Amino acid sequence: GFGGGAGGENDFGDIVAPAAALGLAIGRVGCLLAGCCYGAPCDLPWAIHYPHTHETHGLAVHPAPLYETGLMLIVMAILLKLDRKKPFEGYTLWWFFIMASMVRFGLEYIRGDRLVWMGDLNLSASQVVSILGMVLGLAMLGWLSTQKLIRVQVANQLSKN
Repeated sequence: GFGGGAGGENDFGDIVAPAAALGLAIGRVGCLLAGCCYGAPCDLPWAIHYPHTHETHGLAVHPAPLYETGLMLIVMAILLKLDRKKPFEGYTLWWFFIMASMVRFGLEYIRGDRLVWMGDLNLSASQVVSILGMVLGLAMLGWLSTQKLIRVQVANQLSKN
């Protein structure tokens, strides 16, 4: 299955989730090198400077792609640990949705290319999508947990008969 289907112990989504986190981490290194997804101006000692021809005009900015690389490597490590003792299929995948969404939601506040979509709430389109990802992940974890509980109760009833 994918994300909680009847695919056996090694659900495809659970297998792919840590690799997806690694892929996002590696992809952000490409963003750093390409100059996209740059951070907001800052005066921190680890700020980076793109060339003066870049849209940051050589200002010191947060290395936002590197922050995301580091955070997604942490997410990958957590997912690998969670997957070892997952209580049901889809557990690792939906935790990926939640954690990746949390990372993106938070980092949006220090992005220099951030476009506010919902001005009254100071949310970018990426943050709105991140909220949806977190809600979906939590809802699926709750639903799958309930489904497992029902299966256990049915199995217990059948074994009594």
